Amino acid sequence: YEIASCLVGSEMCIRDSFVYDKDLLKFKQLKNTDRVICCDSASMVAKNSHVVFTCLPRFENVEHVLFGQNNDGGICDILKPDSLCVDLSSSDPIQTKILSKKLKEFLHLLI
Repeated sequence: YEIASCLVGSEMCIRDSFVYDKDLLKFKQLKNTDRVICCDSASMVAKNSHVVFTCLPRFENVEHVLFGQNNDGGICDILKPDSLCVDLSSSDPIQTKILSKKLKEFLHLLI
């Protein structure tokens, strides 16, 4: 939500920035604009983006979004080839490197 809310008022926002937040109370505060498109899921963001930003509280949350959990697919199956994932979470850098190697198997880059 914090990243998306900054985009709404920013002149630097690129057109068609697709956003999603699992916290529906915060997410409902965002409004669709000509620059920000609110999506119903992380998958919808991935389907429409070449660059995806994540900012989540724990490593496990990032892993779930990227690769899925309990037969719930992650966004790495949906991302376009050669997509870039930028993780802004305050996760353990060693675990992030492990995710990065795993994501490369899907021909995507995580930084």
